[in-house]
Amino acid sequence: MMPQLDLATYPSQLFWLAVNFALLYWLMAKLALPRIGQILDARAAAIKADLDNAAKLKAEAENIILNHDKNIADAKNRARYLVKQAHDEIAFERDKQLNALDKKLEARVADAEARMNTAKGKMLQQVNPLSEELANLMVQKLLGKTQTNGDYNAPVKKEARG
Repeated sequence: MMPQLDLATYPSQLFWLAVNFALLYWLMAKLALPRIGQILDARAAAIKADLDNAAKLKAEAENIILNHDKNIADAKNRARYLVKQAHDEIAFERDKQLNALDKKLEARVADAEARMNTAKGKMLQQVNPLSEELANLMVQKLLGKTQTNGDYNAPVKKEARG
């Protein structure tokens, strides 16, 4: 028979079981469990600190993002304003230069018209004697007679004046 199953040794086995249990309980309660508890408390505190720090950093990041978005919007508005201002200045300069160019062109056109009218007058003065002579030659060739009184030159003179 096996010694652990012998009923005569049960009381001594139960005694040593109780002594070993009490000793292990005392060792666990005084040495191991407090250290495990401290480690778990430290770990929980570190996790809580990390979560608090993460929440704080998240709030800071959101503020930075909001400020960044605001700065971008401000920069876009400023750029739009500067572009509009530059566009308006360019349009004003363009209109000013176009008006000056219009005045120059009007003066040139008026000068050219005056020169053309002067040239036309000179040309008509030169054309009248030539047209009279040409008319005399045509009458002489077509009709065979010479006209000296210039009656047929009256329509030419009238047209030249008109």
